[in-house]
Amino acid sequence: MSEQRQNRIIDRFLVGPPNLEGGVDLEVAPLEGQRALVQLRHGEHHFSGRAAALDLPYPSTLNRMMSANPDIEMALVERASQSLVRVAEELGVSCLDLRGMGRVVGPGFVYFASDPGQTARPPVGEITGGEPGSRKDRPRVSPFAPKASRVVRAVLDRPRERWRVSAVADRASMNPGNVHRILGALVELGFMERDADRYVVIEPGSLLEAWCEQARISRSDLWLPVLGPVIQDVDRLISALDRPAVVSGELAAELYEPHLAAEGAIVHVLDSGPLDNELIRSRWGIPSGPRAGRISVRLSDPGVGDFGRERAGLPLVAAPQLYCDLYRERGRGREAGERVRAAVLGY
Repeated sequence: MSEQRQNRIIDRFLVGPPNLEGGVDLEVAPLEGQRALVQLRHGEHHFSGRAAALDLPYPSTLNRMMSANPDIEMALVERASQSLVRVAEELGVSCLDLRGMGRVVGPGFVYFASDPGQTARPPVGEITGGEPGSRKDRPRVSPFAPKASRVVRAVLDRPRERWRVSAVADRASMNPGNVHRILGALVELGFMERDADRYVVIEPGSLLEAWCEQARISRSDLWLPVLGPVIQDVDRLISALDRPAVVSGELAAELYEPHLAAEGAIVHVLDSGPLDNELIRSRWGIPSGPRAGRISVRLSDPGVGDFGRERAGLPLVAAPQLYCDLYRERGRGREAGERVRAAVLGY
């Protein structure tokens, strides 16, 4: 974690602590070692706890911070995502952001405030300049846009490597100038560090989670019901498409790390030509009854297929892309994604 960014977050809490909901008073005082004493009061109820700043507000970074600092009782962040607040609760630690959102729990005290319109993703702005920490302080380039995410996909495929711009450009099939700007944005956001002419991922898990939360998901241009075994239907579909395509979703998770039997799949079509949906549906046939599973067909950036694997004769997306595809799924899909992350990615 960046010491400079941590200090900046603590300084912002000291200089301008957020207004809390429900008439709760907040006081923040500095402590040694980049920490702060945070106190909340509401009538006779009181909370006091040692806090540290979390410069990358993602669950894996919070887990790492708590492992290294088990005495910390609260994480201070610029913006708390829903997933971060949920993991903080699981870890038994409080979490508060600069908008006054978060969850603070202690003996005889509970404070909880969430933004009902909040998505899971912290914002990445598109303009530069302005006060530190504001939207204008964010990088102009979003490294999680569809084409830009080729860089993220490349470095997460080898998360411990020290990267030159030229090497990332070769692997991501991108212009070195664009890659340089994207890597610079990742450095500015705190996900990578630059050492001379090489770039290093600081915390792969946090970068993966940021990508999942901020990625622009390709819309599904076509849904098809599963008529037989999912793997056979997907194989038949790829043959019918006669275009470059890769497999993701529950089926890819089952082929990577058998855990839950797949009920559906995602097929990414890797070129920009339109799909003839009516022709595909006519070849697919009409289901004879209710079907539990379905296949999502998406027109996607060609980079989605980078660094994949072949299993059972099918081309699969790489494990980081698979996790990103399953991240917003509920139930079986999300469970399968977490299984792949733990068993295959390991970060």
